[in-house]
Amino acid sequence: MSKKGMDANAVLLVQPGSETTATTLTALTYSLIKDPEVVAKLEVEVRGAFKSNENIKIEEVSNLSYVEACFKEWLRYFPAVPTGLPRRVCGCSSAVVPGTVFDKNLACLEMRFTLAKMVWNFDWELMPESENWVKDCKLYMIWEKPPLMVRLSRSMEQRVEVEVVVKIGRQRL
Repeated sequence: MSKKGMDANAVLLVQPGSETTATTLTALTYSLIKDPEVVAKLEVEVRGAFKSNENIKIEEVSNLSYVEACFKEWLRYFPAVPTGLPRRVCGCSSAVVPGTVFDKNLACLEMRFTLAKMVWNFDWELMPESENWVKDCKLYMIWEKPPLMVRLSRSMEQRVEVEVVVKIGRQRL
């Protein structure tokens, strides 16, 4: 495939998972902030597994059992695509290959990697205006999510006192 062809097809790899990834990471961030004991366990696992931010490797994050458990539980509770997509059959003869989306495992690995980086680098605080974030989400075919306001401050391991307020996962339909 030519460079131009690869560039043209790159969107097919990135776009389909962008909304589900944003929804999952935003909802997981909210749930973690609401449960400090879970965050403390995540910090122990992630900060104990890696000596520095630079040591966090995507292939090693998949070995973190508590990170895995958090993802599985939150995907069960707040699925990124909560309804099945309608199936249409056009009447033509074709083959349907059973299985899953080919890049689902890659997306899950990237989300675990992102979570590990967030846990390593930052301490999180939910801002008052997002206290009831999950109740303010609306479900259509996908989730309509209000902004999730979180204060991130460098973790003690970073020894830097820099604070930032960020909007995570703002989506309007």
